[in-house]
This record gives sequence, C-alpha cells and structure tokens, in this order.
Amino acid sequence: MPVAVWLAGIFPMDVARVCAGVLVLAAIATRKSPPELSRWFERAALVLLALVPLAVAVHQSVRVVAGLQGVDFAIFTQATHAIARTGVPTTTLLFDEPINFLTHHFAPVLYVPGLVTWLGVPAPFALIGCYALCLGLALAALRRFCLGAGLNPALATAWTLVVVLSQSMRPELLWGVHDEIFALPLVGWSLVLLQERKWLPSLLLAAACVVAKESFFAFPLFWTALAWLHGRPPRRVMITALILSAAWVLAGAMYVFGQPLWSGREFDHLDKFELKALSNPEYLGARLGFLAALLVPLLAFPLRGRAALTWCLPALPFLALCLLSSDPEMFRPTGYHATIPAFLFGFAGAVGLKASEGRALSSRLVVLALLAAQLGYGAVSLWLPLRQARAVSWYPAPELSAIPTDQWVAADPAAVLGLLDHPKVTRLWRAPTAKQPPQVLVFKPGGWEEPPAELTARYPPCHAVSRWSVRCAPEK
Repeated sequence: MPVAVWLAGIFPMDVARVCAGVLVLAAIATRKSPPELSRWFERAALVLLALVPLAVAVHQSVRVVAGLQGVDFAIFTQATHAIARTGVPTTTLLFDEPINFLTHHFAPVLYVPGLVTWLGVPAPFALIGCYALCLGLALAALRRFCLGAGLNPALATAWTLVVVLSQSMRPELLWGVHDEIFALPLVGWSLVLLQERKWLPSLLLAAACVVAKESFFAFPLFWTALAWLHGRPPRRVMITALILSAAWVLAGAMYVFGQPLWSGREFDHLDKFELKALSNPEYLGARLGFLAALLVPLLAFPLRGRAALTWCLPALPFLALCLLSSDPEMFRPTGYHATIPAFLFGFAGAVGLKASEGRALSSRLVVLALLAAQLGYGAVSLWLPLRQARAVSWYPAPELSAIPTDQWVAADPAAVLGLLDHPKVTRLWRAPTAKQPPQVLVFKPGGWEEPPAELTARYPPCHAVSRWSVRCAPEK
C-alpha cells in the first residue's frame, strides 16, 4: 500500500520521478505508441484513480489518530455525533452558545454519516468513510462523462486524474472535511444523465444537490439552461424544471434572508457578500489569480468550442459566490470553495478535449503532461503523521473522559474528537471573551490552538492526562 500511494504521487514530491514521468507519459501520448503501451497506461491510470479515495480516507484517518485534524473537521464531527445522539446536528464550536448546524450551513446530508454513527461507527470515521465514498462516486461519474464525450478509456482516466489532482481539489481532499464533497456525486451523475438525455432523473439529482449546501439552491436553474442548450428537452420536462428552479430559488431566499423568522438570528454568512467587492482593488489581484488557477489547467480545451463553453454554465453560480465575497478565503485557489467550480470545469474540459482532437498539438500529450506535473505538485508527507500516530494517539483520548460533562471546556480542535459527549465545548481563542468563562482548558503546546499565556497562568494543571495539557479554573 505505501508503495502504491507513493507511485500515485498523492503525498510525496520527487522531482526526479516527475521528470521521468513527463518523458514516459509523453512517449505514451504520441500517436505511434504501441497498442500494448496504451493498454498498460489505461490499467495503471485506473489503479491510481481507484487509489485516490482510499488514500484520502487513510490520510484523513491518520490525521484523526495523530491529533492533527483542524476545527472544520471538529465541527462536522461534533454535528454528526450529535445527530446520532439527539437527532439534531448541534455544534458548540461556532458561537458562545450551541447552535443547530443547519442554520450555519444547510447540510442535511450529515444525517447519512449520523446514521452510520448511530449504528456504532465512531463519528470521525463515519464522516471520513462517507467522504471517501462520495469522492469515489464523483470520480466514477466524471470518467463516465469523459467516455460519453467520446474520449478513449485511457484519456478519460487521465483527464479524471488531472481534475482530482488539480490544486483546486487535492488540498480540499487532504485537509479536513467540508460539505461540498458530499454534493459531488449528485452533481456528477446529474451531468452524466443529462449527457445521456435522461432528463427527469438528471433533474432530480440536480435538485437533490441542495442537501449538501445552500449554494446549490440555484443549481436547478442553471441545469435548466444547460439542458435547453444541450438537447432541447421535451416541453413537460422544461416546465417541470422551471417550476422546480423557481421553487428552489424561493426556498434558498427564505433560508438565507428569512432566518430571523425561523431561527431567531441572521444567516451567518450574509455579511460576506457585496457587489462592491468586485471593485475592491485590495483583492483584485487575488480574484484574477483565483480565476487563472481554475481556468488555466482545466479550460485550455473548452475555450476552443461552443459546446464546451455551454457545459461551463453550472459553474457560474459558484464562481459568482466566490468573486462577490469580501472574504479572501472564498477566492483562494487552494481553498475548499474552489472545489465545486474546479470539478464542474472538468466536465467542460472533457467536451473541449474531444473537440481539440486532430489539431497539431496532441491533446493526449498536453493532458498527460499536465497529469505528470500534478502528480508531483503539492508536497504532503504521509510519513510524518504516520510516525506521530504510531508514537502517540490522541483519539479517542480516554483520559479526557475524566472531565465532567457538565463543565464548560475550551479545547483544541483535535481534542474535541475526544470530548464528543461533552455538550459544553468551545474554542480556545474564544475563552477570554466568552460570556461564561470556561472551567477547563484542554490544549497541546504547539498544537492548532493555544490559549493566551495570561489565561493559562490563572488555570492550574488538573486531571493527569499525559497527552494533553489540561488546566482547571481555581476553586472559589
């Protein structure tokens, strides 16, 4: 397994291997390649593609065991565990008071890993398992779409690898868990069925994407436009699509703007979006860089054909959300907000790639050169987390069970995974300003978060825990 992961190029960066890979893949890409070489490449690429979800699951699990997961993973895990325990995706890590996570992001898809947790699988690993499964189904959909676009099996697999290993997808897959990934299989298979002109099943999957995040409320509307341009569906399908699109847009507006009516507070992210953000010179370069990072690796071929540009339509609402945001995190090329448009551009890229066949520059050569470069891009060492996980494990941190469940705890995100049965857990950085001062601090020197020194000075050590620094408020 380690050798296979190394060969996949997902974790280590080896310049010599990348250079050799460029030469080998360039030879495979030439028109006069022996047939047996092409067959060999197709099999090898399929193995690498199958290894990607497995490698992601292993990597994420190692980070759990080694205590290296960050706050986003802790939030989703806490919500998943709460679903299994109470039926409500409660989290205490976002604000001073516990909230229903569905008011922060509309992600009822979390009830799937919640069900797996209820069946007995620990919440972190239930979340990772569903995450890897969704990724595998999404990659299968993209490859199926490539084959339907007319690409040969070897090139279809290579293009799928190019997309998943791009800088806008791989960092998201390796660092934490976010709800966008749960939508990818629904998005992918919706586009596959649309390509095959199976209108109603495709529309239903497009509408179902909203279970992953509120940003998909507008997706059926763009599906309708794409379907009309792609193949002129029957009139009854178009009427159904328009009605469903209007209903989804209204539901999305109610979710975003109507939260004060049903949750008692405004939508958390409403203040991040404004039209004048586009003209803000401070982030103009960052926005252009974000677009270039998405377009350069994936749209070199679609820009050559009208059909491929048509398949870019579904990515437009997600691009708009990123570019209209005043939060730099939303237009960072390696951030998780880039995952959906990067994945959607992969479908457009497949259509354009087929249209570019027969030109002077071999499309196979370009794709495989991109693949060779991306196999070595973004060094992420698996061996350091493995050594750390072998040396000491912070999960499930049984010693933390000594902390009474009725006490307020301010904890490092990785420690939250060992405090899932504690209903009162908050972030360490929020501790100094919290309405109710925490009674216990749990952190790791040099970890993700550490409390201010002046705060720890007031909390003497307590609860003999070898792997964490645990400090309790002095008794009054």
